[in-house]
Amino acid sequence: MKLTGIKNLALIALLGLFSSTALAQSSAKAIADIVASVNHFPSDAQKMTLNEIANDAANSNAIRVIAKAVHDMQHAVAAADKTVLEGIAADSSASAAERTLAEIVAGFNHMANDASKARLAAVQ
Repeated sequence: MKLTGIKNLALIALLGLFSSTALAQSSAKAIADIVASVNHFPSDAQKMTLNEIANDAANSNAIRVIAKAVHDMQHAVAAADKTVLEGIAADSSASAAERTLAEIVAGFNHMANDASKARLAAVQ
């Protein structure tokens, strides 16, 4: 009986790990989709989505910072946000999606160019 209980706890922990990873990936994809479609600044609906991502403790700090920077963006990100985003883009411990998003958002100017949109489409 004890062994079955331990197996069940291990299974629950493993599922929780996969769920939070999937959530972070879907958050990265949501941000990528928003950035690819933004024209000067996010819409109210996009801002609501970004706010949810930024306030979700299940997301990585990098994803939350990127979401907040995009949420606050007006034609381009604020200088302070740009500095933080450049740090994420250069951080080898950040995921590839986080680095890509941070680099593109840091360089965002009114809208994503075609090369950036292609990179954003690959974000999972």
